[in-house]
This record gives sequence, C-alpha cells and structure tokens, in this order.
Amino acid sequence: MSRDAVLETVARAALQQYPHEAAALLDVVPTDELADFIIRQEAVLAADALRRLRGDRASAIVEVLPAADAERILGALEPAIAAGMVARMNEAAQRQRLSELSPPLALELTEMMSYPANMAGAIMDPRVVNFRGAATVDDVLALIRTITDRPVHNVF
Repeated sequence: MSRDAVLETVARAALQQYPHEAAALLDVVPTDELADFIIRQEAVLAADALRRLRGDRASAIVEVLPAADAERILGALEPAIAAGMVARMNEAAQRQRLSELSPPLALELTEMMSYPANMAGAIMDPRVVNFRGAATVDDVLALIRTITDRPVHNVF
C-alpha cells in the first residue's frame, strides 16, 4: 500500500471515529487538496466532514467541487446546512452552483436561502414525516429506512 493510500485510510478512519478532531486537522489542508479528499469519500462521510468545517471553509470547498460531487454531497446534508454553505458564496458562484444542481435540490436550497438569517425558516426543514400513534418502533424504523433523499436526525 502506498504512503498516500495509508494516509487516506487513516484520514477516513479519523473522520469516522473522531470527526471533530479530524475536521480541525483538515482545516489546514489547502482547499484544492481537501476538495479532492472530500470527493473520494462516500456522500454521508463527505457531508459530515464538510458540516464540521468552519462555514467559510466548507463554502470554499463546495464552490470548487465538480458538479456531480456537489450534487451528491449537498444532497446528503441537511438542507439548511447545505443552503448556508451556498449562501456564503458570492452571488455569481451561488448562481453557478445552483444551476449545476438538480432542479429539486436547487429549488429547495434557493427557497431556504430566501429566508432572512434571523428567521426560523432559514434553519428549518419543512419536510415532515408523519407516523400513526399505533406504529411500532419496527414500523417507524422501516419507514425511515425508505427515506433516501435526506438524512433523518430526529424522531418525536
């Protein structure tokens, strides 16, 4: 195994087991190198790594991602977080990035970015999944597992 492959494996393991510490270490990696590392990760791990970076840093990474990788990774993030990353870009970069995304994702991010920063709409995900009161835990988990277009972080 090459030195680079070993470092990649160690970095991936650190992201999985010590995400906060790994993100702090990745923060010093040059933007283009970090973007290359991010696109080699599976979407959920890449999204989690971006989410843990400083906002301006994450935004800079999202700005330089190839279109397909931006779609894959932004789609794996909570919409409010993804919208925040795009919103930090300059206006031209925002338009470019949004034009490269699928229409549903671009629309969702555009709508989230349209709320003033101090309003609840800027941080809320309006999509709600309902469960019947008689649903068992198994029923709820089975339904949650079918939701592949976004992460489900809370169940009340």
